Amino acid sequence: MFVRTLTVRRGQRTYRYLKLVENHTVNGHTVQKTLVNLGNADRWTDERLQQAVATLSSFVGLPWSRLEQVRVGQPRQLGTYLALGQLWDELGMDDIIGRALAGREMEIPVAQYVRAMVFHRLVDPCSKLALHRSMAERMLVPGLDPSDLPLHGYYRSLDYLASVKRTVEKSVFGRLGNLFNRDVSLVFYDLTSTYFEGRGCSMARHGYSRDHRGDLLQVQVGLLVDGDGVPIGHEVFPGSMRDASTVLQALRGLEQDFGVRRCVFVGDDCMSTEDNLRQITERGYEYITSLSLRHSRIGASLLRRLPPLRTFRPVLDNLAVMELEGGGDGVRYIASYNPDRAQANCRHRLRRLREAMDELRALRERPGRRDVKVRAAEILKHTRCHRLIRLDHDDAGRLIWRLDRDALRLERAQDGLTILRTNSASMTAEQIARAYRCLWIVEDAFRHLKDPICLRPIRHWKDPRVLGHIFICVLAYMLERLLEIRLRQAGISESARTALDDLSGLSVVTLDLEGRQVRRRSEITPSQQTYLAAAGVKHVPEIW
Repeated sequence: MFVRTLTVRRGQRTYRYLKLVENHTVNGHTVQKTLVNLGNADRWTDERLQQAVATLSSFVGLPWSRLEQVRVGQPRQLGTYLALGQLWDELGMDDIIGRALAGREMEIPVAQYVRAMVFHRLVDPCSKLALHRSMAERMLVPGLDPSDLPLHGYYRSLDYLASVKRTVEKSVFGRLGNLFNRDVSLVFYDLTSTYFEGRGCSMARHGYSRDHRGDLLQVQVGLLVDGDGVPIGHEVFPGSMRDASTVLQALRGLEQDFGVRRCVFVGDDCMSTEDNLRQITERGYEYITSLSLRHSRIGASLLRRLPPLRTFRPVLDNLAVMELEGGGDGVRYIASYNPDRAQANCRHRLRRLREAMDELRALRERPGRRDVKVRAAEILKHTRCHRLIRLDHDDAGRLIWRLDRDALRLERAQDGLTILRTNSASMTAEQIARAYRCLWIVEDAFRHLKDPICLRPIRHWKDPRVLGHIFICVLAYMLERLLEIRLRQAGISESARTALDDLSGLSVVTLDLEGRQVRRRSEITPSQQTYLAAAGVKHVPEIW
């Protein structure tokens, strides 16, 4: 059915007629049938045509307005929440949280609040107040109604979530094993710190800050991840706790909470005290850890007896290994050398030395300073050259310094070198070196938790809310890693962060047609369709 204009010439005049026609097939030929003859087209002004269309639309109950009468509301983001919601529902997170809280009298839908907070951590991390406003104005999360989520519920939900952390983590661990064929033969563990703005909670302490904010109170977060970087579990410790003191609690979680009976526990040299390694061995686990070449007596001894680097066996373009003598009682030592990292270590050291010497020269030229030696020591400390440069003064009392050649020779010998310690009898030296290199997985997790998920700074001060906030961030990172796995399975090389940024452009707008509202989504681009399909989203309605 369509409108046809028929032109007729009569004498010197030309007439145009409007007809509503429809095509039919008769004996194999297309024949037009006139449904309505509207008469002379010149008598149909634009205004009369619009009135006719409006009358017919009203007759059949369809909204119709002129373009200038259509009011368009603010777009509400949809695409990212479709992908994240698909993963959330596959895991059955609402059900997991609901069962963990079963038997408690609750006046708020905790699982819905947690879903909103986790999703928003990946899209636009902000305060609970800002999230509450976004839910009403800028977000469209399928299954969530902003009117059901008053502001106070966000804070109370953190309390509830913190109280069932261990139960939720155990259920998620089991569910992931069924959905993603999870492999926990390698388990990586590391520790980071996150600081407070404000007075902090009861665990907040001053301690070694990995964020270089030693002036602020902090807590420490220990994270266990599998070989794909998906979190297994996490623990929160006082901010002044030593790294090595946290390992025992992580081991208990692996054994008692998650039922992991056999795995290789991979951690850095800060974790490798004799007591920790004994605890790991007694639980039937294997371990791979590194030795400090500066502070470990065994490491220093192995470094002095290290074979020439040319005798190392190449594994990759930037990795060579050598199994060292000196092990015993089931312990093995493997030297791992990375030439790229060796060059980077050398460049970094030269940069530090130049910076230190420039600052020392400037200090020496300043007249009348009585604290020259104190200031010079501070310069060497913050440039990390205190082992390489020796300070002195000349006969006139002026500051002088010299390079410690022995210390420099020792530091050069350590460039690009890592000595690994393990009790694994089944893994080859190459497999051990490759496994330890994967420790970057948990380090990468911490980078994502701090930015863009924005674990820090923590602005809560009640213990349950601090714990709940950290758990929300860990769950957000878990979803990001699962989306990354789905993208790889679909053959997509882009990161989950790239996919989420692209999907943020898929939105829903509200059209007000003379008092009648219609919510319609924007067109889905080919790349958005690819990402949604990889996440498992099969259909996206046009009208919401």
